[in-house]
Amino acid sequence: NILAHIFLFFIFFGIKLNGIPISLSKFFVLFCFLIVFTYPTFIKRFTKIFKNRNFIIILFFFVFILICSSLWPIIHNTNDISFLKFNISHLFDSILSSLFFAILFLKDKSYEYLCKLFINVIFIQAVIIFMMLTLPFIRNFIFLINSSDSQILFERTTFRGLGFSSDVTYGFSVQLSFGLLLTTILFYLKQKVLISYFIIYLIILFAIFFTARSGLLGFLLSVFLMIIITLRNLKVSQLKILIK
Repeated sequence: NILAHIFLFFIFFGIKLNGIPISLSKFFVLFCFLIVFTYPTFIKRFTKIFKNRNFIIILFFFVFILICSSLWPIIHNTNDISFLKFNISHLFDSILSSLFFAILFLKDKSYEYLCKLFINVIFIQAVIIFMMLTLPFIRNFIFLINSSDSQILFERTTFRGLGFSSDVTYGFSVQLSFGLLLTTILFYLKQKVLISYFIIYLIILFAIFFTARSGLLGFLLSVFLMIIITLRNLKVSQLKILIK
């Protein structure tokens, strides 16, 4: 369980350390490649996933986005496809890391488990943000090992650039807001508001204010989702009363 949290943290936030030419998520892919293709049990899981309908749909969606992003400069006659290499690398990295993670850690696991896993990882990131905000030695240490422009951003704004991620700007804020949506979904799965995860929701929300405003979109979506779930539960309760 601890390894699952560590690896997911590396994958989701694309951690890249100073002095190391590739991200830790790529190290994870290489590590898992050796493990998966060493044991027959993992090989069977690997081939089985490629027959999974949901995986094929997700793969098709990724490829569709890649094709659209590649055609955009051609349509506008810029013919600048220099970013295509980055897109292909990112697509390849995302699919393989997600695939290997599912094989090693998600066998026979529920959607609720996966939901909690993501929430916990995002919560850890939120805690890191507050630690960097309040404890200078933690902040300086992460600036030292993290390969990003976070320190420059922090020096310019005094509160932006906090976090342990390869990107600590707009995309990072959206990643944090993903935790708000998942927490709301968890409430729906459990059919009740869990106090511990409601506190986590608030901590993640406050962390978003120190990253970028783009994350507030996720907050609004989570509120909208919460309203829909509440209205739906009220209708179900009223229907049960009428039936009685």
